[in-house]
Amino acid sequence: MRLMTFRKKNAERSLWINYDHCIISSTYWHNKGIKIENDSKLDFADLNQKTFEVDPIPVDFDHEEELAFGISMLGNDTVAQHEITFLDSEEFGVFDIKWKGKIANTYLGETEFNYDFYVYMKNIKFNGIKIDSSLEKDKVIEFFKTKLVHFDDFELIETDDLELEDYILKIRKQED
Repeated sequence: MRLMTFRKKNAERSLWINYDHCIISSTYWHNKGIKIENDSKLDFADLNQKTFEVDPIPVDFDHEEELAFGISMLGNDTVAQHEITFLDSEEFGVFDIKWKGKIANTYLGETEFNYDFYVYMKNIKFNGIKIDSSLEKDKVIEFFKTKLVHFDDFELIETDDLELEDYILKIRKQED
């Protein structure tokens, strides 16, 4: 038993040394992303110090695709208990982001969230909202008009034929 534990720990250490990074994504494994539910419209100009708490523990390991994010650290592991805080910058739609959460090495059979992560990202530009190709353009526009305070600062851009979606809602380029 001791030898097995020793080998497992060395295997974990060696994997991390070999790969020295991980991927956390809401799109790579088709997770659902963050659902932002507001009683009022979302105001990008008012996100300073706004914290979103996502996927609190305990989670349902049988439905990991329902989590906001997936992770590949030592394999396909599980990430939850996110606290994502937006910090304003000088430019509309650009933020510093503080993000922390918990990781379970489910790839190795663990079900406890024994590992913490913390990321501080600077000058992250909002890259848009990908729109499912089954939705009609007019209905998408009407929906976002009811959900965004500064809807006129956004535009619905058609994507090329190689994309999985037909449109992306992006921030308009600001004229100088």
